[in-house]
Amino acid sequence: MSSGAYHVFGAGRAALLGRQREIDQIRRRWLTQHISVVGPKYYGKTVLLDHLAKLAADESEFAGVGCWDLRKNPPKDDTAFWRKLYHCLKNHIQVTHEYLPKDEAAANAESILDVFRFLEADKKRVLFLWDGVDDSFLKGGLSVNLWNQLTALADIKSVSLILTSRRELMDLFTTELDKGSDFWRRFAQVIHLGCFQEMDVPSVIAPIAARGRELDASAQKELVNWSGGMPFLTAALLKSIETRVKGKCLVVKADVDAAAEEVDQRCIEMAWRDLDPELQNEFAEICRKDDTGGMPRSEIGAACLADMSARGLVVENGNKLRPAVRLLSRHALLVTNPMPNLRRLFATGDTFTPNAQGMLELRLAQAASLDANLKHHVSHMLKSLDHPSTAMELMRGVFDRTADLVLKADFPEGKIPPAWVAEWEREGSLKRNDPQQRNRETLACRVPNDRANRRWLLKLLVNSGAKGRTRLRASTFRLMDFVYENGTYGHHACDLGEEIPVSFAVSACFSAVELCHHLVEDLNKAGVTNAASPR
Repeated sequence: MSSGAYHVFGAGRAALLGRQREIDQIRRRWLTQHISVVGPKYYGKTVLLDHLAKLAADESEFAGVGCWDLRKNPPKDDTAFWRKLYHCLKNHIQVTHEYLPKDEAAANAESILDVFRFLEADKKRVLFLWDGVDDSFLKGGLSVNLWNQLTALADIKSVSLILTSRRELMDLFTTELDKGSDFWRRFAQVIHLGCFQEMDVPSVIAPIAARGRELDASAQKELVNWSGGMPFLTAALLKSIETRVKGKCLVVKADVDAAAEEVDQRCIEMAWRDLDPELQNEFAEICRKDDTGGMPRSEIGAACLADMSARGLVVENGNKLRPAVRLLSRHALLVTNPMPNLRRLFATGDTFTPNAQGMLELRLAQAASLDANLKHHVSHMLKSLDHPSTAMELMRGVFDRTADLVLKADFPEGKIPPAWVAEWEREGSLKRNDPQQRNRETLACRVPNDRANRRWLLKLLVNSGAKGRTRLRASTFRLMDFVYENGTYGHHACDLGEEIPVSFAVSACFSAVELCHHLVEDLNKAGVTNAASPR
């Protein structure tokens, strides 16, 4: 049923199920606060925004409502950001038309901010919904100046912003300099979108009940046991019940159990693949120990447990953890128990790429004490391998974060010893009369903020004859340089319309994963523990 409430695959989008508590929280504050909606993939963030847009369209307090899906062709730089924002206003928010620039070429930060200032002067307020900001933030193509401009936008009283992402906004910025912006601090209200709760069940099962198939108490309990309340799996199971149970009748536990055996396997695999390998392995181990009462809570890392809890994968019984999603727990035992057959996994081109992705995710998970933000950037890049151009662009953020960690360790105060700069000038590595005015900050003994100049400073440090100037080994810098070049290549290949082969993206991602291991080794060897540890 492509247009039904229990939409899973095909054209169209499902109607909102449940979430009345979240809707009430948002509506109480959307006239006075900016709101961030955070939740894993497949948990209904986009469906929630669609519903909010319909509600707001009927609210007299808002002069207009606009939605911007940043996952579709996300802006690569500041100029592209303002031009895309211009088109979004032009296409979706009628009340802004009289204030907008005449054409795209005139759309910049000041002209767009003026639109909202004019609205404020006219005492008009609009609701602006931005869906899926993750890629735009993580790719690292947007400048600190843009974040400052967006902070100015958030301070104008004519706009209410609601943003969706898979992680909290602060965790999406690629550099420490970006984190210094106040933009993410403007979102005082954070709504965490997790599994359906008990209060959601009547709304969730209402569409099937309206067709004459009423779930009794035992069936409702089994619905939760099989799906864990995960929205995507709940919809898949209810769709299976609708297909299996015909006519008006009372649906009982046996009907739900039988329907669970017929759930579209693709739904289970999609939910499973969205888990990081570390999460998959830990969840599978909890499933194996379920027959003995569960796994002791103390045996699971705090970050891993928090992620499992946010996704509704486990329930706590005393000091033990037990699986909460029967559909996923059966799948976990099935796919993690057998020893892998290398020929089956990598023998053909069709199997090599997806399995290579899993191999790289496992290799990333082995990087003990890796900085949490860097791990997230690389993990997001690996999950994007089915879109090679996106994966390659995300490497810019990977370089930014590794450069941050190294330079913060080498220069905690952000100052370069003047004697080093003088030596680089004598040997010709640095030139004061560079017509392009590169390396001005380095010449002034300051650690640069620009990506290209940071790369050049790292090269100077690695190639320096004097030991002890940097924690980096030459091999680590080579990997950083390769990641830098690939990020630049990916950015410009997209602009030129060049198709990046998946096989190339896989090999490039392998280098990024190995960079993580090299970086941990280099910083730990030098006794820098804080720079490479989760925060």
